[in-house]
Amino acid sequence: MRPAIARFVVLMVALVAGLAVVASPAQAAVPVKQITPTAGLLPGSGCSHGVPPYGAIFNDSTLARLNIGAIHLWDCNYGLGNYDIVVPPSEWTSYRGWRETAGVFIGSGYCARVFYQVGASWPAYPGSPVCGPVQLFFPAGGISKVMQYRR
Repeated sequence: MRPAIARFVVLMVALVAGLAVVASPAQAAVPVKQITPTAGLLPGSGCSHGVPPYGAIFNDSTLARLNIGAIHLWDCNYGLGNYDIVVPPSEWTSYRGWRETAGVFIGSGYCARVFYQVGASWPAYPGSPVCGPVQLFFPAGGISKVMQYRR
């Protein structure tokens, strides 16, 4: 291969590799916590928790008009850095076709009150509210709602 063509190929490979890195948001190192109705807020652990039990999360941040970041599977392979999708106020993760939701991401400068459904009532999880940045993992599944607000 001629030197000019070889340099061109090397530059093109570097350019494509650079674009691939820029196009894929990196997951920032944030604390991971588990939240359960019985034990409350617990330290979390890495990835690969498998498919969570059936569950859905409702974004109850209607008055503050804040989106939440939802995590489909706890696999550390999230489409938007620390979460998979954005859930607008007054919407469920199940609207996206998910049968399960592993958790949510609460960003820096925000806190969230987190509730779980028991029949017709919505008691707060022990340890709620939770302030970010943090990834909250719901190992028990179930129906939860998140009311996020600015600190």
